[in-house]
Amino acid sequence: MTPMPTRLLRARHHHRGFTYLAAMFAVATLGLAAAATVHFGAVYERRHAEAELLAIGAEFRAALRSYRDKHPSGQQQSGPQRLEDLLNDPRYPYAVRHLRRLYVDPITGHARWGVIRDTDGGIVAVHSLSAQQPIRMKHFPPDFFFFDERQRYSDWLFVWGVQCTNSGCLMPDGRLR
Repeated sequence: MTPMPTRLLRARHHHRGFTYLAAMFAVATLGLAAAATVHFGAVYERRHAEAELLAIGAEFRAALRSYRDKHPSGQQQSGPQRLEDLLNDPRYPYAVRHLRRLYVDPITGHARWGVIRDTDGGIVAVHSLSAQQPIRMKHFPPDFFFFDERQRYSDWLFVWGVQCTNSGCLMPDGRLR
């Protein structure tokens, strides 16, 4: 056997370094792609939760409206004292339902909701308890036009029986929210 020329040995050694460098580049690229996928997945999940919050909020808004509009004769029009009253209206001797079930807040994952009451203690608004900043900041459905530029999910008020403008909703206590 004849010994290999040193020039061939150097060439092989050079290719080994190039292969190692290419493998490291491929691993780094896969890591970046995986990180981007996780980030976009999280953003997708948040957007989906926001859309679900808007749908659930619309249900609460419709239930509050129904509760106020369908009051027994002789009784004053008011909001429910508890969210559970939307499931079975205590003002009637028979079952009157304004909402099918109490929903879980898709942002927090809990069944607890923030409520705003009128001067009689009736609920006029429901909102998420999340202080996170929303992804969606503009272009809301017409019923929620006053959500534009709100800085927290807890600022998305699902109201009925309260006057709202672009700058917010006038609450029964006189504050603009």
